[in-house]
Amino acid sequence: MLDIEKLKQINLFNNLNVDDLQKILPLCSIEKYRYGHLIIQGSSFNYDLYVILDGKVSIEMESAYYDRQENRLQACILRYEEVFGEAGFLDSSKREQLYVVADDDTSVLKIDGSKLHELMEKDNHIGYIIMHNIGRILSQRLAESNFRWRQTVIRFS
Repeated sequence: MLDIEKLKQINLFNNLNVDDLQKILPLCSIEKYRYGHLIIQGSSFNYDLYVILDGKVSIEMESAYYDRQENRLQACILRYEEVFGEAGFLDSSKREQLYVVADDDTSVLKIDGSKLHELMEKDNHIGYIIMHNIGRILSQRLAESNFRWRQTVIRFS
């Protein structure tokens, strides 16, 4: 069951108080996906944010040369408490070649992106904190990516 205590544990909602979380709770639902289920399909619009509660998801990209599922390339695996869907939430555009697939039986917190945008416009405090938290999450991912890239370059030099 989803409650305020569960939301308090999620990094996306760090530094929000109980009153703020009470406003966010009605925008959230828990969804469960079986292994292999396509959660976000490339070339579709997705405004929602997702937080992994259990299991893991694979972020996949279409190969430049193939467009069949078995020819998608895995970009990364996301696990417990990691956020996905943030790119569509931030800029409301299609991700032509990105797919999110359940890489295990997976439970996610799904946050209605359109309603969250409305809330953030009405309550700038909530909007600022959530955008700050998304920025921090993306910054951490970039730093990890840079580290992996450097390690790969060093290994093959």
